[in-house]
Amino acid sequence: MSDLFESEDEEGVNTRSNRPIQQRNAIIALLIAIIAILVVIFLMKGCDDDSDTVVAPITASTEEQSSSDSQPEDNDTPADTEPATEEEPEPTTEDEIEDPTPIPEDPESLILLADYAWMDPATSEATIALQELLEIEGDGWYGMGTRAAHLAALEEKGLPTDNVPTCDLTVGEELCGVQQGTPMENALATLIAGMGEPDNQSEWYEVCYSDHKSYSWGSVTVYFREEFDKNAYLFWSIINRFTESEGWQDPFPSEVKFAESVLVTWPEEDHRLTTFDPETGGIPAFAITDSVVTSGEHLEPYLEDFETNIGYSLQYDMMWGMNLLFTDKYKVTYREYTPTEDPDPELIRIWRWTTDHLLACD
Repeated sequence: MSDLFESEDEEGVNTRSNRPIQQRNAIIALLIAIIAILVVIFLMKGCDDDSDTVVAPITASTEEQSSSDSQPEDNDTPADTEPATEEEPEPTTEDEIEDPTPIPEDPESLILLADYAWMDPATSEATIALQELLEIEGDGWYGMGTRAAHLAALEEKGLPTDNVPTCDLTVGEELCGVQQGTPMENALATLIAGMGEPDNQSEWYEVCYSDHKSYSWGSVTVYFREEFDKNAYLFWSIINRFTESEGWQDPFPSEVKFAESVLVTWPEEDHRLTTFDPETGGIPAFAITDSVVTSGEHLEPYLEDFETNIGYSLQYDMMWGMNLLFTDKYKVTYREYTPTEDPDPELIRIWRWTTDHLLACD
C-alpha cells in the first residue's frame, strides 16, 4: 500500500516537475518555426532581387543595341495598321480604272468601244464617225492608220482594246479586202496598211507569157500580174514548210482561219480539169459536190491532223506528185520529201493554201 501511494506521489511530483520543461520546449519549437519562416521570406525576397538585377541589364542592353526592335513592341497597334493603310488606296485605284467605263452619257467612249470590221464597207458610216472623233481623214475604211489612232485613243482613256479589228487571214476570202484586178499600187497600199511593210519582194519574171511579181509577209505571198496597161493584183497564198526540229519555217502574220466551202472532185490524172473550163471559165459543174468543208482553224503541220480537222482526205495527183484538196473557195497542196544531200536528213513537209490559182499556168 505504501509503495502504491509512494509511486503515485512520485508520478505527481514528476508531472509537476516536467511542465516547465515542456513549456520551454514549446517556446523553443515556436521560435524555430518563426526563424524558419523568416529565412524562407528572406530567401524569396533575395530571389526577387536577383531576378530584377538580371532582367534590368538585359532590357537596357536590348534597348541600347536595337532601338528599332523595341519600338515595334511598344507600337504594335500602329505597326499592324500600316498594311491596312497601304491597302486602302487600292479601292481608289480600282475606282480610277472603272471611271472610264463607258456609260450612255459618254458618247466618245461608246464610239471608241463600238465594233468595227477591217476594210469592210458595210461599217463605213460607223467608221467615219470614229475617224471624225480621232480627227483623221474620214474615208470610211478601217485600215492600219485608223487602227493606230484608235488604239492610242483607247489607251489614253484607259479603255480595253479587245474590240480593235486586225487584217484577217482567212483562206478562201479576200486578203485585207483587196479584190482581184485591183491596181497594184492601190492593192499594195492596203496590204501594207493591214500587215506592215513586206519582208521580201521578187523581180518581175515571166510565167505563161505574162510578167509576174510577188510580195511576201512571212508565209503569206501576194501575186501581181502585168495586164495590158496596168499591173493588177492576182491572188494570194500561204506557203510554208515544217520540220520536227525547227517547226514552221516562216511566221504567220496573224491567226490562220479557213472559210466554209464546198468540196470539189477531180480526175487523178490531171487536177487542172477542175481549175479551168474553156467553156465556163471556172470549175466544171460535174466536179462540185454536196460535201461542205466547215470553217475553222484547220491549220496543222501534219497531213493526218489536217485531214481530221476538215473531215476529208486529200487526193493524190499522179501528174504532179502531190496531195491536193479542192473546194469552191480555195485549194490545198501538200508534199513531203527528205533531202538526200543532207548528211543528217530530216523529213520536210511543204504546205500551200491558195485562194485562186494553184499553178501560174492553170
